[in-house]
Amino acid sequence: MPPIPTDEQLARQAQAGERTAFEELAARYYPRLLNLALRMCGNREYAEETLQEAFLRAWEKLHTFRGESGFKAWLYKIATNFCYMKFRKIKSAPPMESLSLWLRSDAGEEGGADREIPDWSTDPQRALQNKDLRAAMDTALAELQEQQRLIFLLREVEGFSAQEVAGMTGLSVPAVKSRLHRARLFLRERLVPYFESAAGGSYA
Repeated sequence: MPPIPTDEQLARQAQAGERTAFEELAARYYPRLLNLALRMCGNREYAEETLQEAFLRAWEKLHTFRGESGFKAWLYKIATNFCYMKFRKIKSAPPMESLSLWLRSDAGEEGGADREIPDWSTDPQRALQNKDLRAAMDTALAELQEQQRLIFLLREVEGFSAQEVAGMTGLSVPAVKSRLHRARLFLRERLVPYFESAAGGSYA
């Protein structure tokens, strides 16, 4: 069985004119980018429209990909920009669809202040089965300022480093960490009562 080509190999093939190579790249990242767009745009129609525009732009600009940051980061940067533009066109975004994620603590950033935030990932399946908690997550994330929401999603859900998120958003690394920290604290404040209730104790 032949090895699965890397993103960069497919990108080079696409740059050489192989449209099927780009289609394979798009298929790899469409599901996760759709989740990101859903979180930012508010509903599936807006999200799918945003991704169509983003992938079209990626195809048009593929010749500019040089490989320094990796194809995934390059593609996400394009998609992120389109999510921003779409979000700003929406005057009153509809309720966001369910957010199937849980929060994790990441001690070490922000001078260790995150140690005050409980590790909520010890039993994620139980958390995801809690409909009230999941609804609270959706509501809290929707209340975040758009840039904080995007940074949180890129860092915590997509797993990009602070340096990569900075490159995507045009912010400095300290600014990314600061906004991420504020997002975590905001979500903690909104969600800790649900974890306290589930654990039968207090996280204070």
